[in-house]
Amino acid sequence: MELSVRMSSRMSQVVSTCDVLVVVVTAGAGVYGAPRRMRDMLKFMENVASVDNSIGAQYSVVYERKLCAVVLAILIFFSILITDDFCFYALQAKRVDRQLDVVTNYIGFYLLWYIVMILELQFAFTAISMRTRFQAVNDALTLTAKHVSVPLDKTSEPNQLNVFAINVSPVEAQRDNGSVNLLLDSSSRHDNAVIVRKAVNSEPRLIVPPCEAIRRLAALHGTLCEVVQRIDASYGLPLIVILISTLLHLIVTPYFLIMEIIVSTNRVHFLVLQFLWCATHLLRMFVVVEPCHYTIMEGKRTEELVCRLMTCAPSTGALPSRLELFSRQLMLRSVTYSPMGMCTLDRPLVASDVM
Repeated sequence: MELSVRMSSRMSQVVSTCDVLVVVVTAGAGVYGAPRRMRDMLKFMENVASVDNSIGAQYSVVYERKLCAVVLAILIFFSILITDDFCFYALQAKRVDRQLDVVTNYIGFYLLWYIVMILELQFAFTAISMRTRFQAVNDALTLTAKHVSVPLDKTSEPNQLNVFAINVSPVEAQRDNGSVNLLLDSSSRHDNAVIVRKAVNSEPRLIVPPCEAIRRLAALHGTLCEVVQRIDASYGLPLIVILISTLLHLIVTPYFLIMEIIVSTNRVHFLVLQFLWCATHLLRMFVVVEPCHYTIMEGKRTEELVCRLMTCAPSTGALPSRLELFSRQLMLRSVTYSPMGMCTLDRPLVASDVM
């Protein structure tokens, strides 16, 4: 251990080993389940595309570029941090003439970090796409409430549905062509009737009676809940491993930071690196949890809208029975991410991990 760069003591040896193992296990879980997740994603994309068709989703190049810019910024920041960390330990190893050993031993470890980050970003943007669909359903529900003269707060500008705003060919076409078309026109090959359409002045307009709109929105909400359940099942194991690894890193990294402060070897570069790693692990936790939190909030917003409709809508006709069925559906199908039933991905989880 006298010539070791990262493991200068018995305790740091144990901590560094845990650090490496959690990254390897997380990357392994992500790679192992990748083929099954891809098959599941292709299945639920058709359901998502049918929802987009019914609620009049619009494609936005500007919003797509913003999303790409966010992903690119995260990856650039992470690449700089990885490179800086790698160069720091390579320079430390050069003092004891072990530079080549450090490069060959740790290059794979740092490359595995990219697999972990891509897995987390993949889930985050999948969850964001579901949140925007629930938000669009709620906006259509608000528009329906206006048609039945239910007083509601002014809605915000509708978000563009860029993430997974695509369509896939039916199963028969896939068998005939042997491939999946991810860029088809979103207006055909679906039986879902359109509920909302943009008018000439670009304002959304309800094109079906309110009672029929409630029935179709309830069906779309049920479809989105099924997709959330599929995503939850597909990402269950990787999410649990990510949460455990993030928790361990939030223990390991502050340990190195505190030990460096206690030893006081005047390595300011090392202190800055450990601080940035702590911030990165917190960011990783928020990247996974925040999209789920906002999706859950949209589910609660749906419950609130249906409750206000049931309270203020006319008591005659078929509308009350439709709202009653919708409310029962909301009680039986909650919007939540609970990987393997072990925890709920929401802000209280972040608070419990940090505290």
